[in-house]
Amino acid sequence: MPFRLRRAAKLVYRQFLALQAAPKLNALAKTSPSGQRLSAALRESFHQLLDTQERDWVRRIEAKRHALDRSEAPIMIIDYGAGDADEARTPEQMAQGVEQQVTVGQMSRISKYEIWVLMLHKLIRKFEPAVGIELGAAVGISAAYQASAMQLNGHGEFITLEGAPALAELTQKNLRELGLNNTRVVVGRFQDTLQDVLNQAAPIGHAFIDGHHDGAATLAYFEQIYPHLADRAVLIFDDIFYYASMRDAWNTLERDSRIHLAVDLQRMGVCVVDKTESQRAVFKIPMI
Repeated sequence: MPFRLRRAAKLVYRQFLALQAAPKLNALAKTSPSGQRLSAALRESFHQLLDTQERDWVRRIEAKRHALDRSEAPIMIIDYGAGDADEARTPEQMAQGVEQQVTVGQMSRISKYEIWVLMLHKLIRKFEPAVGIELGAAVGISAAYQASAMQLNGHGEFITLEGAPALAELTQKNLRELGLNNTRVVVGRFQDTLQDVLNQAAPIGHAFIDGHHDGAATLAYFEQIYPHLADRAVLIFDDIFYYASMRDAWNTLERDSRIHLAVDLQRMGVCVVDKTESQRAVFKIPMI
């Protein structure tokens, strides 16, 4: 199928999903003020509703992504994550890390699709956190979307944690070239770096949990981050249905009484912790 036809088909399918999602987004908006913000962020992501400044940032970041996609420059990384779904890495392998040589283009092409990073951007625009963190930087595309939202908000620091030194260096370079000076890149295993970041940067208003797609690890990160959250905070979990252990972890999070809102978007899950609200709600709204 020609590229333009594929793109048109994808847009039609996305509009179909948006129409299906509309009643659920309306119901989400009625749950609470946090539900209103979350519903608005998802709706604007579905329909790609951008103001002039947001559109300019998307254009700049996607131009950077396009250049990185084409790069054949070799890069040595240490992967502390779960690997592919069929790898079944042991906890020991994940702790030690798996060394791999890849190209910059390969790493860029596994960055989140535009609709997902746009959602991260919109969540920050609507909830306006003072501090945001990300576990897993890759080449910095998702960090750029999130940090640019903070820059448009006029306040906030964004901290991205990356285990592979070469990727951390590349992320820092890309963020600097994009003019995002409200960012900090922390290098090292999440197990070694996250606690210090939490101690120094709390309260955390936004956390994107990526880079280590293991159910037990995901729940451990949630428990570690939770005491350092702001009174109202958004947590986004990536690839919740790619691995069996991640599906189990998401099911556990949905039932957790500390979570005010849980929205299953099929690929990602979004949780809102609002310590001023007692009512809980769970939604399933596929975005792909």
